Amino acid sequence: MGASALIFIYWLTTVRQLHTRLILVGVIGTHLIAILLAGSRAAFISLIAASAIFLLLQFSLNDYELYVPTVIRDLATGGTIALGILIAALPIIDITEVRAIRRTLRIIYTGETETALLARFDHVGSSVELWIQSPLFGHGIGSYGVLFWGEDIVAYPHNIILEVLSELGLIGLLLFGTIVVLSLSRLYLFYNFLPKNMGSFLVSFILFWFISSLFSFDMTGNRYLFMSLALGYVSAGIYCSKENGVQCSDRQYSYENSK
Repeated sequence: MGASALIFIYWLTTVRQLHTRLILVGVIGTHLIAILLAGSRAAFISLIAASAIFLLLQFSLNDYELYVPTVIRDLATGGTIALGILIAALPIIDITEVRAIRRTLRIIYTGETETALLARFDHVGSSVELWIQSPLFGHGIGSYGVLFWGEDIVAYPHNIILEVLSELGLIGLLLFGTIVVLSLSRLYLFYNFLPKNMGSFLVSFILFWFISSLFSFDMTGNRYLFMSLALGYVSAGIYCSKENGVQCSDRQYSYENSK
């Protein structure tokens, strides 16, 4: 939901027709309402951070055709309307059934933390202890659930870095970091060859999934992060071709920058 909202924000920077912009703002607003009702902290934080980076990169392009201030105004208006609709709907819905509120009430009245924010601190401490026990190679893929809960279930520390450290050790983290660095360096290398707003979007899209991976999902659940990294790596090949009239290579890029 958060990633699709980011895509619509990107789309919002590419259109000028008023009716299209109104539709996009409405769609983004419904996404925001759904995220708030679901209580998805990872999606909300990731969307806010990635959108801010995307608009900042757009603004740094100094291309007034992108109308960044207008986009910010539209998003602020749409967000305010969405929040107003949500508040207005509270009298006709059971507030205790809203997932975000239900999870908060569970902490206050029952002290349950298994599915709440406080449980994350237990996972952080346990994953660090497991990594210290086997710092180089970890305990093996999927071992966290066995070692933390004492049974073979799908469990994870809700942080991809801690999961890699506890299950694959420093060697695994090095390999994971290599994938990230290769993707971002490749994207940086050909950034100037991409359409202006597409390069900014790809950076923010990768950032969205990386921030999300620091809060939720296991290695398999973070498949969208690896997908976005692959997208960043091949982005040059998408636009640099004879068909598009743009031919670029590492050598050409170095030559252009040396002039």
